[in-house]
Amino acid sequence: MDVTLAFRPVQSGWRLTDTEDFRRIIRPHLGPRVRYTIKAGYDNWGGVIAQANLPRPMRLRPARRPLSLPCINLFQPAVLPDGTLRCCACRIRDTNRDELEVGNIHESTLADLMKSARFQALLQRFYAGNRPAICQGCSLYRPINRPWFNAFQAAANSPAS
Repeated sequence: MDVTLAFRPVQSGWRLTDTEDFRRIIRPHLGPRVRYTIKAGYDNWGGVIAQANLPRPMRLRPARRPLSLPCINLFQPAVLPDGTLRCCACRIRDTNRDELEVGNIHESTLADLMKSARFQALLQRFYAGNRPAICQGCSLYRPINRPWFNAFQAAANSPAS
């Protein structure tokens, strides 16, 4: 297994790697299968965080220009402790009760919820350019595309699913 240590330092990346702690604690473990990366771009948490909220050298990742296509993350739902199925596990703003909630696994199966009228309506909102408030300005937006759809369809039709 390969390991990548991702650092999000407040100081610039080159200063982090020159610290005594980095040389003493991290560097001895680096090798062909253990690497590190410096992450300078930060998520805007669905538009909640502005560049003014971040100290230098941190910077926000630019949000992608929204297309009238659903986001891949809608197909990676989260099940909340009470069984609520919420599409897109990466975004919760003020509450986890929002427009991304499509049902409860105690009342329907996961497969049925992902085929439900509520989920289909959520997808249609993207096609209509009327995405939920939590999704507007999200820097994690990744529109579905043909290669992703083909892989998703193949996985859904595989005997293991």
